[in-house]
Amino acid sequence: MKKIVVIMAVLFLFACSSKQTMPDYNKLTRLNFHYTSEKVKMINDVEPLKGVFSEIKWQEGMPKMARKPDVTAVLFIMNDETKTERLYTYEILYNDGGTATVIDEENSLIGSLAKNPTIQLKSAFSCENGCTDAP
Repeated sequence: MKKIVVIMAVLFLFACSSKQTMPDYNKLTRLNFHYTSEKVKMINDVEPLKGVFSEIKWQEGMPKMARKPDVTAVLFIMNDETKTERLYTYEILYNDGGTATVIDEENSLIGSLAKNPTIQLKSAFSCENGCTDAP
C-alpha cells in the first residue's frame, strides 16, 4: 500500500512540474486582434502567420510592463483530440529597433520576436491582406 502511495505521489509531482507545451502554430485556424482603442478584427487567412508565431523565443517569467501592449491577439488553435479550438491570448509590444516582445500571461511566459517576423506581424495587423470585424 505504501508503494502505491509513493508511486502516485511521484507521478503527481512529475505531472505538476512538467513544462507547459507550446501550441502547434501549424494548427492555427484564425486570429482575432485589436489595438488598444479599436474594434476587434479577425484574420481568416492565417497561413502566413503560422511561421511567424513559431519564431517566438519563449522564456519563463513575467516582466513588469512599463506600458500597455500595442496589440492584443487571440489565437484559435485546433485540438485534434477534442476537435475544439483552444484560445491563446498574447499581448504584443513593439520595441525600438523593429523587434517585438510577446507576453503570455496565462503561462507566465515572455517571448521575443526578431525584426523580420515582427514586420510580417505588423503587416498582418494592418489588414493589408484583408480583415473583417470579429463576431
